[in-house]
Amino acid sequence: LFSVLSILRLTKPKVERPHATWAKDIIDYEHLGKLKSNCCCI
Repeated sequence: LFSVLSILRLTKPKVERPHATWAKDIIDYEHLGKLKSNCCCI
């Protein structure tokens, strides 16, 4: 059982790797949405 827990822990950080790539894509969208956000703020 201990071995299984260790494997799960190692898998957690691996899943975060691809998440970071997705975040980069969101940044691009934010740049476009920044103009829209400014209008909302005003």
